[in-house]
Amino acid sequence: MYMPDVQMQTGILTGEKISKSIEYIINKFAEEKLNCAEARQVLKMAEEVLDEFCKVQKIEDSNEKSECKA
Repeated sequence: MYMPDVQMQTGILTGEKISKSIEYIINKFAEEKLNCAEARQVLKMAEEVLDEFCKVQKIEDSNEKSECKA
């Protein structure tokens, strides 16, 4: 699977890293025998949980990068 690189505020997220992550997630859903609706629900809930681990920083703090720790 090919995914393009994505420019983020904190640097470049490589297409290779994106592809490997997607493959891992899809394979895990398959191992758990989830259907598409169940997989989408898991992804929605994971996104909500991830948001709780992120913090907003001032733009002027350019030496510090935004962090999401999950």
